[in-house]
Order: sequence, then structure tokens, then C-alpha cells
Amino acid sequence: MPLIPEERAVQHQTFCNWINYHLGRKDQRGVVSDYRVNNLTEDFRNSLVFAALIQRLSKPAEQLYFFNPPEFEEQHIDNLELALKFLRQKEQVSNCSITAEEMFDGSLDAILGLIWFLIMHYDIFHFQLLQPGERRTRNTASNILLEWVQAQIPEQNVHDFEATTWGDGVALYQLVRTFVRQSLDDEPSVDGTQNAERALQVADTLLGVPQLISPRSLGAAELDAQSLMTYLATMRNVMTEKRDLAVQAAETDLPAPQRTAGSFSKRQSMMQATPVELPSDISPPLPPRQPRPSQQQQQQ
Repeated sequence: MPLIPEERAVQHQTFCNWINYHLGRKDQRGVVSDYRVNNLTEDFRNSLVFAALIQRLSKPAEQLYFFNPPEFEEQHIDNLELALKFLRQKEQVSNCSITAEEMFDGSLDAILGLIWFLIMHYDIFHFQLLQPGERRTRNTASNILLEWVQAQIPEQNVHDFEATTWGDGVALYQLVRTFVRQSLDDEPSVDGTQNAERALQVADTLLGVPQLISPRSLGAAELDAQSLMTYLATMRNVMTEKRDLAVQAAETDLPAPQRTAGSFSKRQSMMQATPVELPSDISPPLPPRQPRPSQQQQQQ
């Protein structure tokens, strides 16, 4: 079913926020990217933006080589094709059917579909929580997240990602409250937007969960389920990392590292893509490809 205009806008903004969150994290070399996106129909025309995202999501053991800097349109397309090939063959990202040309030309529906597959692959399925001795199941993304939410707030009877369940902000309020009860010690209000706004702000400032989705979009009559799932998956992963760090610190008798939970509103000032040269060790080993002659040149 095609996205209605409002859902499409919400999903586009949520996915941009998710991309920027990961671009702001360190890659396998400990490097933080200065690239940011705010328009998915334009920003991937700079192929190094997508290359930086893939390196932070996958942290590949082998070095990926890109044309850096790309001098021609064909080299940008070659870079995108290399990244997509890596996703399909090495990372086994299923249903990755978009072409490099579609990305470069800014096909929004195809790009949104690709980003959703990346969210499921890296933030939902690869982060599926398992008990000792338990095998990974071929569960759906929604069921994996629902099981986690239900385990945190069983009293809320959350069974889907629809507006009827999340629109009043109570489920999100109670979910955040399980982690920071001292900061949300009162009951949720009758104002759904106020509940969502307060929960998102507390999760951002105290837990380090970036505010990928807005309070208004959570209260919309047609809630975009993929945007909500993206936020919940990020919350689950952040809290799991915190728990694992605390366990590791306890086992080694060391203080747990403190993660600075800056407000996402401050991070939004970095949304504009800022070109930065990637390290020289990922410069292309091949000579630059010459631009293809124009049709008029071919006829001469």
C-alpha cells in the first residue's frame, strides 16, 4: 500500500534522523563521520555519504575501497553499486533490490524501502535478544519488538504499533518510566502529545536514546508503524548496550562508562551534509574512469 503524504513525510524525517544517529557513531577505526542527511532524494548523490553509513552499520572486517573523491557521475554510481553489492553478498541484507542508478537519481520510495531493510537487518534482527542456549528464530521484526515492549510494560497490553495503542502517549510514557522511574514519578496525563513529548525528552537527555520521532507524529491518526518501530528498536539497543556495559564493569570490578546523553535537538544542527575526506586508506586502488562521451561526440 503506498504511503499517504503525511506518513511519507514522517517516515522520511525519522529515517533521516536514524541515519544521522548512526553517522554520528564511530566506525571500526574509531572515526566519527561529519556527513549528515536531510533530503534522501538528494544527499545520496554524494556516494561517500552512503559509504560512510554502511561502514558504521556493518563495521566490515575487510576494507571497502571507494573512489575518493569521486570526480564523475559514473564514479558516484560505482561507489553506490559497490556498497549495495557488499550489502547483498557479504552482509546478506535480504530484499535489497534497489539499483545504484535509482539511489543516485533520488527515487524516494526505493530509498525509503532500502533504509527500512537496513533498520530491520542491523537494528532489529542482528540485535535480537537471546537467552543463553536459545537459538535465533525467523521471527518478524514487529514480533521481536513487541516481545521486548511487552516484557517491559506487560500491564499496558501492547499488541501492535497502531495509533489506537500508542496515540495517547501512555505506552511510551510507561516504557520510558521503567528505566527512569525517579524522573517520571507521576502518572501520565490525558494529553497524548504531552505524554509523548515528556517521554521522548527524558529518554533523550537521561538515557541517551535519540529523539528520532516527534510527539506530534506519535499522536497522528495514521501513525507510521515503521517510524515507531525504528525508535523502539533504537531504545532497546541503547538500553541493552548500557546493561551489557554495566555487567562487564561489575565483572571486572570497574566503574561503568558514562555515556553522555546530549539532547537530540543539539544534534539536529548537524543535519546538513558537510563534505569531509575519508581516510586515505580507503582511497580507490583503480585509476579514475573517464566520463562517457556525449551522444553528439559519439556521432562525430
